[in-house]
Amino acid sequence: MWEGMEVDKQAIDYVTDNGFGGSMFWAINQPALGQGNSTYYPDTITGDNVNILANYTQEKYTSK
Repeated sequence: MWEGMEVDKQAIDYVTDNGFGGSMFWAINQPALGQGNSTYYPDTITGDNVNILANYTQEKYTSK
């Protein structure tokens, strides 16, 4: 289950702010679950946000 974009960004922030050497995320492509089939993210396709998270991570590490 995906906790959401903000939770992912908080984890990336924690990793960079505490001197860890990198971060990793795993994007799985699967069909959208359909309206009403996911409590938190209906119609979300897992992996759609991979570019947003990759860019966010890159910006965090290059700004240090």
